[in-house]
Amino acid sequence: MLFRSSINRSLFRTLRDEFDRYPNLHLDEPVALGQVGVIDNAAGNFEWRTSLDTLGVKAPLLPGGPTPAIVNTAYTTGSNTRCDFTLDAAGLGAADFDFQSQRSLATQALGMRTERYDIGLLEAALNAHIQAGNTWNRDWVIVTQIHPAEAYTLLFSRSTDVEARIATQVPVSSPAFNIADPQLGLALTRSSGALYSVLAQADVVPYFRIHKLKGWRGAGEGQKLTLEPYGRG
Repeated sequence: MLFRSSINRSLFRTLRDEFDRYPNLHLDEPVALGQVGVIDNAAGNFEWRTSLDTLGVKAPLLPGGPTPAIVNTAYTTGSNTRCDFTLDAAGLGAADFDFQSQRSLATQALGMRTERYDIGLLEAALNAHIQAGNTWNRDWVIVTQIHPAEAYTLLFSRSTDVEARIATQVPVSSPAFNIADPQLGLALTRSSGALYSVLAQADVVPYFRIHKLKGWRGAGEGQKLTLEPYGRG
């Protein structure tokens, strides 16, 4: 439990700061638009309590939206992090990662997209919901934007001097293959040091954004609450 908690805290801070979005650390439990709950920033965890649909709050979605370009391309961070792509004589690819510092990462997604609420209309719907006498917990946050992906890979160093190799089992035409593509038969064929890894996990929601209702202090009948981004972004 302590090991998992330590990973959560480190990953939560690092991914949030790098991508300006909250990371979904439990990829087997997909985050959905309209989920409502509370955040424990210190532990890097969310506890989902209900949803807008369950509460009877309806708001339209906006078409698409900007998807962070860095998540669909191989992205590394950390001082002295090195990534080398190579091809062997049979055309099989290998990506070698050398993480010299703690809390360094390499990540890539395949086919990531954006789904999001119209924040102005959602704000109006929430105000109408509350003014109609429905209860609302002031600590609740709402998932207002998600980034689903066809597949996702993450390598995260929990110590210094960490090495890893991702190899393809299928020939590739270019050395710079997508390290999240499950059709390449990817495998982590070598690793050393304290490494946390997610390899080509399919149909996941790695990142999302949240909003929170503000303006409760001094709020009276007819006073409008505002729906504002919570945390970064």
